[in-house]
Amino acid sequence: MDNTGQSNQRPGGRYRVLRQLSQGGFGHTYLVEDTHRFQELCVLREFNPQVEGKLALDKAQMLFEQEASILYQLNHPQIPRFRELLREGNRLFLVQDYVEGPTYRDLLNRRKAQGEHFSETEVAQLLMQLLPVLQYLHGVGIVHGDISPDNLIQRNADGRPVLIDFSGVKQVVVNVRYQMGVPQPYQSSTGEITRLGRVGYAPETQIESGQVSPSDDLYALGVTALVLLTGQEPEALYDSRQQRWVWSDHIGVSSRLAEVLNRLVTLDPTYRFGSAGQVMAALNLASPYRDPTSGTVSMPVRIQPATPPPPLTPPYANHCCRAAACIPWLLLPSPCGSNLYGSATATPNSYQAIVVAGMPASSGWFNWHPNRRRSALVVA
Repeated sequence: MDNTGQSNQRPGGRYRVLRQLSQGGFGHTYLVEDTHRFQELCVLREFNPQVEGKLALDKAQMLFEQEASILYQLNHPQIPRFRELLREGNRLFLVQDYVEGPTYRDLLNRRKAQGEHFSETEVAQLLMQLLPVLQYLHGVGIVHGDISPDNLIQRNADGRPVLIDFSGVKQVVVNVRYQMGVPQPYQSSTGEITRLGRVGYAPETQIESGQVSPSDDLYALGVTALVLLTGQEPEALYDSRQQRWVWSDHIGVSSRLAEVLNRLVTLDPTYRFGSAGQVMAALNLASPYRDPTSGTVSMPVRIQPATPPPPLTPPYANHCCRAAACIPWLLLPSPCGSNLYGSATATPNSYQAIVVAGMPASSGWFNWHPNRRRSALVVA
C-alpha cells in the first residue's frame, strides 16, 4: 500500500482498501470494504512488529494471536466488534466493525465554531452512557487506556457513544516488540516516537510508569468531560505550576457534578473513584440524569414504607390482587404468587410499593488484569 492508502491488494483476499484513516508508530489504519459480505465497511489495522527473519516473524505472529484473542471475546453494543486477525507477508492486520458517525472531537469543533460547547446535562448524560461500558470492560479485566474525544464516536444509527481505538490493540504490538527484544520506547522509520499515554488525558502515573489500571480510564473520562464542558484543551484547564485543575475558572456547574468531576481527575489515584459503578451512583445523587436514547432515568428509587402493613386475611389479600391491576405504577407482590410485572415470592405479611424510576444500563482497552500489570504505549 502506498502513502495514500490506495492499493490493488486485498488483505485476506476480501478487504478492498478505500482510504487511509490514520497512521502512527504502531502502523496504519484503513477504511475497507468486505467484498465477500455485500461491500460492508470495516476498519483494517495494520501493525508492524519491527522484527526481522521468518522465525522471528512467526513467533511475533504467535504472540500477536495470543494477545489479540481477548479482543474477540468482547461483546458490548458500544464496542466495535473485532472480526479477525490476518497475516500478509511480513504484515499483521486486525479487522473490526466500522462505526459510522462523528467523533466527539468533531462535535466539539462544530460547536466551538458557533461559540458553543456541551452543556452540563449533555456531559452528565454522556458519562452515564459510557460508565456502563467501562464497568463491563473492567469487569472482564480490560482497561481501554486511551479515552479522549477523538476516541469516542456518536453512532449515527442511535446517537449512542461508542468507544474506539483501544490502546490494548496497540499494546499487542508493544508486548510483541518487548518479547522480541525491540527497545522501548520505539521510534518509527518516520521518526515518530510512541509515548506512555495520551498527553493531557492520561494521568502522570500512567505516562511515567506505563502501568494502566481502571482508575486511569476514569481519570481520562473525567478529562474528556471537562474538555467537552469547557471547550478548552487539558493544558488550558490545568495549572502545572500549582499542580491543580483550574477548569472551574472557565465554567460553573452544580456543586455535586463539580465534586464528581474533581474526584475523577484528582492527581491522587487513591482518592479517585474505585469503580465505574461508584461514579454512576455519585452522579445519580447529583440528579437522575436521563439517557435520551433509552428513555429511562439512570437509577431506581425504592420507597420503603415507614411501618409494615398489618397482616391481611386471605379474602382481602385476593381483593388486593385484583386492585393492583388498576394501579399500573405499583409493583405489589401478592399472596397469590404474582404481580403486575411478573412472579413474586411475597407472603401475606410482606407487602411494599416500589416506584420504578429507571434502571441503569449496567454492564461494568486495555490489558489490565487483577493479578498482572503491564505497560501501555499509545501514540500521542
